[in-house]
Amino acid sequence: MRPDVQMKAPVGLREESVMRVLVLGAGFGGLELATRLSEELDDEVEIVLIDQADAFVFGFSKLDVMFGRTVAEAVRAPLEANMVCHSTEWRASMWAQLITTRLKPGKDQELPKLFDQLKATEQPGSGLLRSTAYRDQKDPSRLYMLVIFESEEKARAREQDERRQEGLASARATMAEVFEGAPEFVDLTMVNDFVP
Repeated sequence: MRPDVQMKAPVGLREESVMRVLVLGAGFGGLELATRLSEELDDEVEIVLIDQADAFVFGFSKLDVMFGRTVAEAVRAPLEANMVCHSTEWRASMWAQLITTRLKPGKDQELPKLFDQLKATEQPGSGLLRSTAYRDQKDPSRLYMLVIFESEEKARAREQDERRQEGLASARATMAEVFEGAPEFVDLTMVNDFVP
């Protein structure tokens, strides 16, 4: 949002005893602070979130744009799309999931194929901001995938998308060949982010 454009104001007026908090910056830190204050203090606080931009861009996604792997619009999450109205306040709703699984012996070479299959299933507007995969240095058979979304609501809608489900058939077959057993899923809320 340009500095000369006023951000969307809270709906209605609040009692004078309500504390007003100004959060400058809608990066991970600002969005998380606004969320925590909203959740923990509920009706005791009115939060105003101000940012120079009108959208949130996950930092590492900029590399994908720089190297031509995607376009800028695909990695932008409009701030209003990341806000959920609760009475007279706005709170962030970014959501992530950590998926943990174990590779079968000798199946390392199949990972690029699987990642390409998963990437091919993504639909525009799915709410996916970033998907990264990591291997455990002490136990290379352990694979961790961190998937970050605009909101849990968009992530759940993505799971139900019929076009995506059709495309997942080949990825599921590859997963059955590559992974030992079912993956474990952990839902996450961000509490801090630091980018030097």
